[in-house]
Amino acid sequence: MGSRFNAYLQPKDATGGRKPSVDVSRVQELRQTGLGASQIARELGIGRASVYRALAG
Repeated sequence: MGSRFNAYLQPKDATGGRKPSVDVSRVQELRQTGLGASQIARELGIGRASVYRALAG
């Protein structure tokens, strides 16, 4: 048995992954006010890549 995800070992309500730490609606709101990715990241205390990911998703 490898390291693959095994649905039989997980509880029925487990979906996997961690909870989102970025408030996507807040990122979009700041973007609409004209802020750039670096400014949004600084404002929210997150990485610039997280800002881009939130805007893309």
